[in-house]
Amino acid sequence: GSPVAGEGYEMNAITAAVVGGTSMSGGKGNLLGTFLGAVIMGILSNIMNLCGVSSYWQTVLTGLILVVAILVKMDSIERKLAERRERHIDFLKQLVSLNSSVIDMGRRGNELCAQELIESTLSSVGADIDRFEPDNDAMRGHPEYNPGHSYEGRPNIVGGIKGAGGGRSLMINAHADVVPAGAEGWLC
Repeated sequence: GSPVAGEGYEMNAITAAVVGGTSMSGGKGNLLGTFLGAVIMGILSNIMNLCGVSSYWQTVLTGLILVVAILVKMDSIERKLAERRERHIDFLKQLVSLNSSVIDMGRRGNELCAQELIESTLSSVGADIDRFEPDNDAMRGHPEYNPGHSYEGRPNIVGGIKGAGGGRSLMINAHADVVPAGAEGWLC
């Protein structure tokens, strides 16, 4: 076969996959959906050929179909966020109402209540939880170690949710501790 046999079909292949439900930003797609997308695109191509539509306008229409399929997917994501808006706001209200302030310049802290809320919220959405306290003795050898800092009663919470496809991973990293209210030194 020719090494350029499929040249020019990239747009059709991508459009068929997206019409079949595959996300352009990673995640999951499936063989049946992609097959159905290819069938739909093949039928549209045959109809356009039978109607005498030029190849230029067929490419334009394929591009428009791709854009519409992406916009529909984006609308679906925005709808899901809107449906869960109140739940997200309630979680944030609970989180900021907790006293998770550091004590004595971070040597001790009150993060436990915030970490437990985060842990239960992650568990409620099906995350696998790893809860651990860093080893104070092992941390002493780290170049960023804060002398006198104690991790006792200050667990780290790691939640993982397996994706359905082979796409990229998303990691969110945050501190649950805050400086005490009224603390000096804020820049803004």
